Amino acid sequence: MNKAELEEQVASYTHRTDLSMQIGGFIDLATARIGRDLRSDWNFKTIEAAINSVPYEMPADFREVRLISSPQGAGTLQLRSAPAHEFSKVSGSGLPAWYRLTGRLLHIAPFQARNYTIEYWTTPDALELSTDTNDVLEQYPYLYLYGALVEAGIYLQDPDMELRYRDKYLEDLGIVNAESAQRRTGDAPAMRAI
Repeated sequence: MNKAELEEQVASYTHRTDLSMQIGGFIDLATARIGRDLRSDWNFKTIEAAINSVPYEMPADFREVRLISSPQGAGTLQLRSAPAHEFSKVSGSGLPAWYRLTGRLLHIAPFQARNYTIEYWTTPDALELSTDTNDVLEQYPYLYLYGALVEAGIYLQDPDMELRYRDKYLEDLGIVNAESAQRRTGDAPAMRAI
């Protein structure tokens, strides 16, 4: 599906012919909503970064950290997130143990210049041209449709429409996020009664 096809679907679902100028805005807002909410393999990235100084600016498509780690001997150091008041207490030298974010700026303490692996969720690419698409729209077109219809309901001041499509959006989002989490972590061990 591309943006033009999505626009046609939104117009069809709203049963309105007077929203053509607003539908692109509904889709932009849906993209932001999906970027905030979706935790799927289709909006997940891993980068390797040689960080020589902090703060380090995260990539433009960065939305939320999943994991920051660094090779250490035969193993891996996994950094933990720290709130600002705790992070400010970390001083001295040693192995990197903590990180915190200020907007898109990554701070690491104690800091060592080294290679880091950063796993993060992204905001889907914007849909600007009528032929544009992105991985999330191709994999989960209904999330885009329902997200845009939530925005249409808000715009039209139609609380029933907004609620109906918000429920559909959240239900499908929950399924997608749960399936993706299960793929990342695997099935839980089964317990057997004796």
